[in-house]
Amino acid sequence: MKTLENGETLTHLISTSQVLLIHFGSGDCGPCASLKHKIDLWNTPDSRVDSIYVPIENFPEVAASRGIFTVPTLLVYTEGKLSIRESGCFSLDGVFSRIERYLSLMDA
Repeated sequence: MKTLENGETLTHLISTSQVLLIHFGSGDCGPCASLKHKIDLWNTPDSRVDSIYVPIENFPEVAASRGIFTVPTLLVYTEGKLSIRESGCFSLDGVFSRIERYLSLMDA
């Protein structure tokens, strides 16, 4: 998973990725680190899903502009549109299932 380097990169990725998973987290958040590891294991290099980690301590303005006020938060954009938003306590497997379902519908 890439780490955000600037705000423009995020906007560009949203508009150009077929499926983009954005993970907003913090360096001192245990669940955030666990989620990042699990996303890295799930999202292999040959996956059709792009993913990026946004450390909110480095990019508070990016988080605020997307309405992110708690971590961990996952946003999933499909073809430039927000399709999944999960914050706090949620099922990561459920998020993965929804993404995989979307990808299977695209293949049909």
